[in-house]
Amino acid sequence: MENFIVSLETIFSEQELIMQINEDGDAIKSLARSEKGAIPVFGRALTANSGFVILYYPVRITEAQRPKVFELLARLYARTPFGNFMYDFESNLIGLQIYLHAEDEAVGFDNEEVETQLKFGMMELDVMIPAIQNVTSSQLSPEQAIEQIGEDDNMPEEKPDLTDPKNRLLDFLPGDPQNN
Repeated sequence: MENFIVSLETIFSEQELIMQINEDGDAIKSLARSEKGAIPVFGRALTANSGFVILYYPVRITEAQRPKVFELLARLYARTPFGNFMYDFESNLIGLQIYLHAEDEAVGFDNEEVETQLKFGMMELDVMIPAIQNVTSSQLSPEQAIEQIGEDDNMPEEKPDLTDPKNRLLDFLPGDPQNN
């Protein structure tokens, strides 16, 4: 069990991620891998047994996009069971903020639990990125974007690797009457 920043540093090191810890040792920045690309991560220790992590959507929001983005964030806040979506006015970025608390200050943070919380946060952000993209590109209203979340869940997870010769020939096996 470790303090919050050391726990994040250990997790990022194990994943071979580039990171930066501030001079006071109470904050850390990194770029984490996600299905949708690199996600900026910022972590800060609040007390000896609490801290937060923000996973950022890595595209800046313009002033013209703000009203629709704020509506989307309000709608996301109402439906997101894990963490809080927020807008950072200094960086113009949307982030998913996750608070973490160690039960026992003397024991500290369990790296596995912190890593699990980060993974859940990344999965949550990955699910929401298409909605954010649709709203910021004005393709959908915030309401329509929220309705579309999860619609792609019915699609198959993995497609066969068509570069593998055996997969290219799956539909052309001998004895198939359609191939005669």
